[in-house]
Amino acid sequence: MKLILATLLLVFMVSACGQKQEADTQAHQTEITEQATEEATEQTSTETTETAKAAPVNKYCMVVSEHEIDPKVTLEYEGTVYGFCCEDCIPKFKKDPEKYISDFKKRNGAKEF
Repeated sequence: MKLILATLLLVFMVSACGQKQEADTQAHQTEITEQATEEATEQTSTETTETAKAAPVNKYCMVVSEHEIDPKVTLEYEGTVYGFCCEDCIPKFKKDPEKYISDFKKRNGAKEF
């Protein structure tokens, strides 16, 4: 009888331990997911506005010049704030900013800002 009770007690303890481990693992995974989401959000907002305190120098997107800018989607490059129509344009601009700045100056007849 003692053997049966000891076995049942052991089975119960192992089962409870496994459930706690599973709950701890799920809580940890949730925490990691939340941290990753926060970091991604912070990175996006930092890239998008990159402390753009001044108004953008352009009215139309630096990449898609037919589209008006979204004043919330800006990037500071070499001390000048540029506006974009959407966040998808920022990485394109970053690949070759001088090309887009040159095109902007040609369109606007500006040699310097």
